[in-house]
Amino acid sequence: MQPYRRDASGEIAGRAPTELEYVPLKNTDRGSRLGPMFQGVVLPACAFAIGAGVFGPAAGVMALVLALVLPRLFRRADARPGMLLEVKGDELRVYPRGTLQPAWRVPLAALEDVVLETKSIQRAVEGGIDPLGGMFGSARTNPTFAPPTDKNRIALQARDGETFPLTTEFFSHTDCLDWFGKIRVFLRKNGWVPDAEAGDDAPESEDDETDDEASDAATGS
Repeated sequence: MQPYRRDASGEIAGRAPTELEYVPLKNTDRGSRLGPMFQGVVLPACAFAIGAGVFGPAAGVMALVLALVLPRLFRRADARPGMLLEVKGDELRVYPRGTLQPAWRVPLAALEDVVLETKSIQRAVEGGIDPLGGMFGSARTNPTFAPPTDKNRIALQARDGETFPLTTEFFSHTDCLDWFGKIRVFLRKNGWVPDAEAGDDAPESEDDETDDEASDAATGS
């Protein structure tokens, strides 16, 4: 099993893919774009200028090459949250990205559903004028709250009531809804039947069969 291997984009040789890597989108802050620019432009230029100014052009070129190569060699692994879902036999195993030990495992027959957990987030914004402050010539503003927005995360729910969220973070509804469908399709292709659908095809219990026989006997008499 290879944790970083992505699922195939279709069935191969008539068999469904047994692995699916779930990597949701992660919100980035305003300064996140400065990292690649600093590593790819600013740092190499500074290294070349210092090396060439102190030791000569050859040292500047060497410093430039090192500034371009070293960050890539020591770059940290992708820190985006996510999980690797693997179906092995009749069991679903869930691995944190980059690990070899499953964080959660459940038989496919014991998996009740894939669910969306929702959390409402309300942000404070600047708006409104303080009446007393305006009376005394102050321009102080009072914070108000924007309408709440819903964030989601995907969780696996077992029939015994245990729920395993695939991430600790909540993401946009659009991104979660897209992955929600992909995960359900992946599980269906590997033999999983949702609990709501399994009830329609479930075999009758012995008690039900006994009741049916008694009903037939009564009707016949």
